[in-house]
Amino acid sequence: MTGGLVNIRTAALLLAGCLGILPAAAREMRVQVHNACIPVMTDRPFNVVAEICVENRNAEPVVFDGVLVALGDGPAAGAVRSLRLVYTGTMSALWSRTTSWAMKDQFKRLGGCQTIYCDPGYALPQPEVRPVAGGSVWLPAGVRLPKGRHYFYVSAAVGPVAADALSDAFGLAVTRVGIGGSDAAFTQDRNLPRRLGVAVRRHGDDGVYAYRIPGLVTTNEGTLLGVYDVRRRTSLDLQDDIDVGLSRSTDGGRTWEPMRIIMDMGTWGGLPEAQNGIGDPAILVDERTGEIFVVAVWVHGIGNDRAWTGVGQGMVPEETSQLMIVSSRDDGRTWSAPRNITPQVKDPSWSLTLQGPGRGITMRDGTLVFPIQYIDSTRVPNAGVMYSPDHGRTWRTHRFAKSNTTESQVAEPAPGVLMLNMRDNRRTGRAVFTTRDLGRTWTEHVSSGALREPVCMASLLHVPAERNVLGRDVLLFSNPDTTKGRNHMTVKASLDGGYTWLPGNQLLLDEEENWGYSCLTMVDPGTVGILYEGSTAQLVFQTVKLRDIVRSADDGLSWRSLPETAPAEAGYAAGVSAMYAGAAGDALIAAGGANFPDVPAAEGGEKTFYDGVFLLRGGVWNRAGRLPAPAAYGVTFPVGDGLVLAGGANASGALRSVVKLRPKGKKVVAAELPALPCAVEQAAGAAVGGKLYLAGGIADGTPSAALYMLDTRAAKPQWRSLAPVPEAFVQPVMAASAGRLYLWGGFDPRDGSVSGNGYCYDPAADAWHEIPGVPDGGTFVGGCAATLADGRILCTGGVDRAVFAAALRLPSAELGSYLSQPPAAYRFRAAAWIFDPASGQWSRAGVSGRTARAGASLVPCAGGVCLLGGEIKPGVRTPDVCRTDGLE
Repeated sequence: MTGGLVNIRTAALLLAGCLGILPAAAREMRVQVHNACIPVMTDRPFNVVAEICVENRNAEPVVFDGVLVALGDGPAAGAVRSLRLVYTGTMSALWSRTTSWAMKDQFKRLGGCQTIYCDPGYALPQPEVRPVAGGSVWLPAGVRLPKGRHYFYVSAAVGPVAADALSDAFGLAVTRVGIGGSDAAFTQDRNLPRRLGVAVRRHGDDGVYAYRIPGLVTTNEGTLLGVYDVRRRTSLDLQDDIDVGLSRSTDGGRTWEPMRIIMDMGTWGGLPEAQNGIGDPAILVDERTGEIFVVAVWVHGIGNDRAWTGVGQGMVPEETSQLMIVSSRDDGRTWSAPRNITPQVKDPSWSLTLQGPGRGITMRDGTLVFPIQYIDSTRVPNAGVMYSPDHGRTWRTHRFAKSNTTESQVAEPAPGVLMLNMRDNRRTGRAVFTTRDLGRTWTEHVSSGALREPVCMASLLHVPAERNVLGRDVLLFSNPDTTKGRNHMTVKASLDGGYTWLPGNQLLLDEEENWGYSCLTMVDPGTVGILYEGSTAQLVFQTVKLRDIVRSADDGLSWRSLPETAPAEAGYAAGVSAMYAGAAGDALIAAGGANFPDVPAAEGGEKTFYDGVFLLRGGVWNRAGRLPAPAAYGVTFPVGDGLVLAGGANASGALRSVVKLRPKGKKVVAAELPALPCAVEQAAGAAVGGKLYLAGGIADGTPSAALYMLDTRAAKPQWRSLAPVPEAFVQPVMAASAGRLYLWGGFDPRDGSVSGNGYCYDPAADAWHEIPGVPDGGTFVGGCAATLADGRILCTGGVDRAVFAAALRLPSAELGSYLSQPPAAYRFRAAAWIFDPASGQWSRAGVSGRTARAGASLVPCAGGVCLLGGEIKPGVRTPDVCRTDGLE
């Protein structure tokens, strides 16, 4: 039985039949089709493409006739040689759905090379049918099914693929199910593209038991080089009989040359090979010279104990692990003898010391960098980097990025900035830190904790705009996207250097359980390659079009970097929160602020306040003066040719002072204005003409609803008290538009309440009225607001309402633990919103992890809006300054 050409989308909707005309037996059937998201392997006779569960609820057996499937067209579909049904009885063929103890046991030992799903003792293949790309085909079964659940799967056999097929995907949909001579109703969970994969290494290849720990690069000549552990007799980690193998492909990964062993320590020291294992490789291409380096860890003589716990301190092989390096100068064809670089990078107090694994990078200035990890003298693992300034002759390392982290990958998302993405044993998501000085100092990144993981190795790859078809900088990341097990191997893309990982820019490759390690490379400017431990082979290679991953170019606002605040100022260079900031003339002004420069807040550190005033002109920050006293948490008003700074706090308490700063050349001139009626901090303010309005905050130690106004144009300016805000607001946001004030958010520490309400103040009536509150039910506590040229109001950042409210209720003894979470745990607001006073409506302007800050400053300037400083989590500041255009 065959069908004509059909459109897959249409065919998928033709769910067969109507219950009212089905025979009675068919009404007692339940048929479900599950479309599996796993790679369809080339040159393999069996692949699970879709699973069909037939539940016979009748007392009598029924005959499962078969199914009609529609095959899409395109290069990948054209490579499908045959289709067939495979009957696996009462056992699902998928690890995540099966009840087979044997299948799960075989997977535990062999990973992606378990074969029970097609073993003749467990599966009964039905007749093969040759399909036609772009058409439909009937897959016969004729299997008699007694009462109960029964499982079939649609299997595809794929032949050798052409150049454009490997990164292509094909559609396949079950469109009819036949039972007992009639069409049976069925449900289908989803329709998804099927992607091809190549088994680079499988159990039994070259007589080897297991292949693990992939690394992957593209050489300067376009060759793909994959490295991995050759685990000869077991799948266990070091110490065991393990060598480093390499596979080489010159055709984009479609075929691979015979394996080369490039690192084998043999029977060094007279001990068996199982006590001289070397593995966990990382590979790097020196883009300046073309030389390729592989680093691996050698463990000698610990009696087949586990290296992680059995390796001791010291420097020589008999005491501790050794870092060994080899290189190739002929595009990976031949390799040097191993060279020991342990004395260059290891401290004698460290125990196990090893590389990434995965891959290293060449920085823009030619420096070579590998990720590194080591177990310190207290038995805590730490991740960092090692680097070579002389093309691999010598290697150095400095301090670790974060404790209790291991397998990491490194990228250079901006010139001179290294980002280290680490496996975090705390189970709080991927830890992310950056360094500008090759690891001498590290800064936690706002995305730390945002990428979830099951505590497993992952891959990170930066692709500059000039090297990809999108013409934009792209940061790629791959790992098992789950917190339980190791499954859902996914590739994700960030278009802003890792600040934001949009759900629309990710692609699931393999949803089934696997060992979970992966490594990414660019095959060509439009194609991403990944070598990973999959569910269908121990080492799977796939290629994906970059445009299949990046499907959502942006989500609204796009932010670009400006010079960081005062990089030459000690302490201040680490970033501050609650600074005074604004634009005056051609200058951006930043003043004051507070941070924890030495001991973190989570460890009881003391807050430092600053008095520096800095001007940004011509792309450079310069000191322009000092405030009368260190201060932060005040209000900034743009007035005429300068800024007015009102209130705030420092180590001595809240302030009443008001000062005007006016740029004059490279300096600022300060002039005092009438002091506030009381000492006020954490308030909000806005200017209407020459009138300055200050609302809320903490006044003389008490949460305030007061509204004060100062008319700077009056002959004798004095602060006046006006109609109070309907609520006492601490840390609200406020902006002015068309002569009115708009105020949102705030909290009251007395009762721990957090508000998202909004109010508008009409100066002519000296009265407030309610307006739409913060969208999405949140709050703008700690956020910031700015009025755009067209009168709309942009609001960004702020805390998460639920997380912050819970924190307000914490006993003091638990604050340390609360402050110790990664930035993502606090869920600072990444969405930016615009309020239109004319319509009274909110609209979302975009989502960016870069704006997920509290205590930042938002400043309209020269056709755009600048965001300065703030904290990425409680107590941790950022010096980042960025700008978005096109809003005014």
